[in-house]
Amino acid sequence: MNGDIPTDLLILSKSFLKFTN
Repeated sequence: MNGDIPTDLLILSKSFLKFTN
């Protein structure tokens, strides 16, 4: 994983994972 991913996207994906779980 590179550092090209924005923080917003990271938080969004984390929230999505939390929501799906």
